Amino acid sequence: MKCLSLVWLIIFFPSFPLFAKEEGYFAIATGAETLGYYQKLFPLLNEAGIKWVRIFPEWAQIQPKEDEWDFSLADSILKSAKENNLQILGIFLYLAPWVSAKPPSTRAFPIKDIKYWRDYVREVVKRYKGQIKYWEVYNEFAAFSENGTPKDYAELVKNAYEVAKEIDPGCKIGMNWNEFDLTSLEKVIESGAKGHFDFVCVHPYALLDRVMKGREEAFISMMDNFRKLLRKTGQREDIPLWVSEIGQPARNEPASELRQAEALIKAYTLCLVQGIERVFWFQGRGPSYGEGGSFGIIGENWEKRPSFYALQTLTRLLGPNPKYLGWFPLSPASHSFVFQGEKEAVMISWAMEEGEEINLPKDVQVLDLTGKPISTTGKLSLPKSPIFLLNLPKDWVNKARQNKTKPFPWQKDYSKEPEVSWKLDDTGKDMENGLYLIDWQNRENILQVEGSYARRTNREKKAYYLEFDVDDSFASIGDNELEITVVARRLDENQPEGTGCNLIYESKEGYRHINDWWTIPSKPGWHQHTFHIKDANFANCWGWNFCISVVASPGDICVKEVIVRKP
Repeated sequence: MKCLSLVWLIIFFPSFPLFAKEEGYFAIATGAETLGYYQKLFPLLNEAGIKWVRIFPEWAQIQPKEDEWDFSLADSILKSAKENNLQILGIFLYLAPWVSAKPPSTRAFPIKDIKYWRDYVREVVKRYKGQIKYWEVYNEFAAFSENGTPKDYAELVKNAYEVAKEIDPGCKIGMNWNEFDLTSLEKVIESGAKGHFDFVCVHPYALLDRVMKGREEAFISMMDNFRKLLRKTGQREDIPLWVSEIGQPARNEPASELRQAEALIKAYTLCLVQGIERVFWFQGRGPSYGEGGSFGIIGENWEKRPSFYALQTLTRLLGPNPKYLGWFPLSPASHSFVFQGEKEAVMISWAMEEGEEINLPKDVQVLDLTGKPISTTGKLSLPKSPIFLLNLPKDWVNKARQNKTKPFPWQKDYSKEPEVSWKLDDTGKDMENGLYLIDWQNRENILQVEGSYARRTNREKKAYYLEFDVDDSFASIGDNELEITVVARRLDENQPEGTGCNLIYESKEGYRHINDWWTIPSKPGWHQHTFHIKDANFANCWGWNFCISVVASPGDICVKEVIVRKP
């Protein structure tokens, strides 16, 4: 009887989803060039263990004219995806030129009539009902729109939600924004998108760059800050957060490609630890962006890069739906997380600094980031590059479970502290008390002046900034009034008149310069100045909350201490 019922549904409702099971944490995002070779790429993604792909033709390709529809490319993509066990994250992508404010542009706003947008969404959702459940509205609106405002984007989201739900009540509509820009997302929600989205997609490239500079703290706070935004705007707190693009380019050289593989493992790991629902690495096979290299896990000549094997190792060990069990104190200077994998518990670990040797039980197996065994004799020098540990002792797994809801070893609560600070000690080491210098691993800008260690700017090398992140327990979203005191001096007596600095900081309107230039006195000795901020909104969009800037200064400075207070 059940079989007959299924047949009846298929005959009378051809869009009935035969494969309704949603699985897959690991996903890949694609660029426009993939539309030319997806049939060759999809089998490789399947081989890597990928379950989801973010790909869809633009509106202009589907509806080139008001009375002309062409679904042939989208149909072919869906067919190829199904053949390779891939699910599609659809995108309502850009504008058709004939609805744009400046044809033939497909990015110019305002849209001529929102009716056209509603008709487009209606036809697309109707055609792919039962095949595509999740739809993302537009792509990086701040970067890929001309004269677009948060209100324009909110109108797209609201209307897409209303129309799509009429056609397919079970579908899910997601908002999207550049980087991890909660300030702009708040404006979109308050401009009309409130209550009209089921999930939110972000593209935290800059935050991943901070991870690769040893600042995992900024990255791993994304989910907490996202929940603060939902509470502040009156949304459901259980709305899922997706990372629908994240990546790191690699040049065609071994060191660069290994670094890309390292970034990939750290990105998937740290997102999973926070409870981010799905992560799309950008991208499968990408074009080369000059000296910056390519983002693809597949090379230009279709060779599998180390990042491909790193991803394949992740999916093989963790399975399609891994579960975070908790953190483990493998060493005081490591990030070590335990997951329930496909067959057993798996630890992913890397050192904050190289050189620490740890003792391992004899049965523990260690793999490098591409899945190759690492020989150990009971001791292991923990590398900064991620490793996998298998055959974990039961007490390690139990300890990780106990730690899941506890603060991470590197975390401290500064919520009741009167101030947070950074300075260099008598050996030139960064002393961070709730205030973190982003590029702390760069030792080239440290020098000794008047018996004190300090960090300098270097205009000749275009090193104009010292970037800082304030601990979220001290100040984050909604903490508007802050005082930032900088202790500094001119680099030397030869610096030109007018040498000084100001601040760039995260505000309620995005990053902005403070209207307060500090000209540092020319006389010897250390000087201090306090910048007063009334509209701070430290959400970690680019991985830093404020920076000391000498872009407008004719000379260089040295900074030995920074203090942040709440007035």
